[in-house]
Amino acid sequence: MNTLVQYGFTDRIDGLFSAFAPLAGASPTRVIRADRGRMLLARPQGILHLDSVGGFVTGDWVGVRDDGEYPAVVGALPRWSTLQRKRAFDLSSRAQVLGANIDLVGVVVPLDRPLSTNRLERTLVAAWDSGAVPIVILTKADLSTRFDDVVADTIARVRGVEVLTTSAEACDGLEELHARIGTGQTPRPSRAVRCREVEPDQRPHRRGPAGHGSGAGGRRPGQAHDDGAGAGSAR
Repeated sequence: MNTLVQYGFTDRIDGLFSAFAPLAGASPTRVIRADRGRMLLARPQGILHLDSVGGFVTGDWVGVRDDGEYPAVVGALPRWSTLQRKRAFDLSSRAQVLGANIDLVGVVVPLDRPLSTNRLERTLVAAWDSGAVPIVILTKADLSTRFDDVVADTIARVRGVEVLTTSAEACDGLEELHARIGTGQTPRPSRAVRCREVEPDQRPHRRGPAGHGSGAGGRRPGQAHDDGAGAGSAR
């Protein structure tokens, strides 16, 4: 598979590059990490490391030319969405841009520790404000001692947001998560995951909360929970 396709390159993005004159002749490239003065970029030829320039953030679509001695970023497509947060200890109104051009925001909540509802709600607000569609991913389901209660509480607090439960230990829910992310939105997690063999009756297969179960068997990790309002499709 083309490396760039794994990082969200679609016919729509291709058309935007073709129509944006400042990037004429440049290779479509996506910033997949930017921190500490360095950028990790994905382009059709593979992964590229460059010094960070221009204030680019993860998710930016940039044009790279190889005309000189080294590849160089020559510009970027205008952002159509940004994920931001208030800078810590900054009294001004400036926000820190965490990512750009995002379709889907996965809010990861581990179930092996107390649920921080305030943090969850703040993160969901930031995700909605970015223009992306948030989903809540409850991880480490096999380590939860209050699975039913936590899932029910989470669903009640995030009305209209899809909730998925996963257990990497037993590889429960990973296929469903891969399918929900899909190709062309964000990188698919590696399939090279070593999973412990778990007997079916030992897996975290608990009865779902009222109104969200699936009959006598209940929900298992990986099944989506929805309060009926629906989160819509990723843009």
